[in-house]
Amino acid sequence: MERFHKKVSADHSNGVQGYEAFVYFRSLLERNWTDSDSNKHPFRHWVMAASEMHYARLIQLERRFELVDGTNGFKSRAKRLADKSEYLSAMTEIETAVKLKLAGIDISFPKAKSGDTPDILAIVDGCDYWVEVKCVNPPGIENQLSDLTGLIMSTMMSKHVTIGGFWRQRLTEEDLQQIKDKVTLAADEVTGKDELRKVNVRGKATLYVGSGNRVADIPEEYRGSFRVWGRGPRPHIERVMSKIIEKGEKNYFGGGPGFLVLYDRLMDSRSLDEICKNEVDDLGLVITTYPQISGMALIVPSDFGARISPVTYLPTPDRDFKTYALPDMSTENLIVWKNRHADFKPPSAIFNAFMNYPKAYAKYLDERNRLSPLKILHSPG
Repeated sequence: MERFHKKVSADHSNGVQGYEAFVYFRSLLERNWTDSDSNKHPFRHWVMAASEMHYARLIQLERRFELVDGTNGFKSRAKRLADKSEYLSAMTEIETAVKLKLAGIDISFPKAKSGDTPDILAIVDGCDYWVEVKCVNPPGIENQLSDLTGLIMSTMMSKHVTIGGFWRQRLTEEDLQQIKDKVTLAADEVTGKDELRKVNVRGKATLYVGSGNRVADIPEEYRGSFRVWGRGPRPHIERVMSKIIEKGEKNYFGGGPGFLVLYDRLMDSRSLDEICKNEVDDLGLVITTYPQISGMALIVPSDFGARISPVTYLPTPDRDFKTYALPDMSTENLIVWKNRHADFKPPSAIFNAFMNYPKAYAKYLDERNRLSPLKILHSPG
């Protein structure tokens, strides 16, 4: 793989930086490698192809990592990152740390000890705040989603095609491989032509793959966008609520003040609407029953090219909402709650770290690019 990137990087204006980013992540992962079959690791989709767009995204990821690489405890996160079963949880912890670091907050990754240990320690105005980061959905579903969207993103960029559609939430390994094989074949067939293919795995998925003028024939709501259907055994918001309760029962730093960060890659606009359209929501009420939780951020990320659906939002003193697109063409929906009933004053610096992240990240890239320029895909909205 390194020989491949060393050769093809010369063909791209950002190839030198792209190759350097590849070498950085290779060294980061290989020294902690726990899986002999690297072809199944979720990170492979970041490096399995080469193009201006591939390299731009990889460079931007490396520049986020360089903000926290060297932070006390980072090595333990890098080790977990190399384990495919721990990859997504480690990645969300690192991305959360980046948001805090960009806001000028002093952070570290505490070493696991007996008892309850938080993912991140943040120091605000001389006060220690624990920050706990959690993915809402079961690891198996999260890994499948990452695997399939990773393939789709890489295929769209390398084959210059548009893909969109929907698939079932719970797939067997056989189902997943069948979908991936059919999408790859369809992309090969339409590349460089004005053609459209519909990929279907009965009862599991329907995806459209188009190029040229035929992209317009993909249903608009799925053009470069993806939906996952099939709810779990409990309503989605109830699953989020259970994570709040799970973390709220912990005793980080002897019950000291903290902040909860939840990532949910499967929440749809209907669930977001249900939370945001009312003056009082159930998630906010649950938070108020835990006086050590000063606040919470719920982040609903979407990968490359995903459509941002409008959400009905009713502003309240305790809750804020934001939708934004990032320079790497990913998007995030963000809801932030303040717990005015907490035993400790909610830290405005931590709230602002999440709400101001798009501007802070764009500013950092701009300053960083003056030292080593890189092509920005598009500016944050």
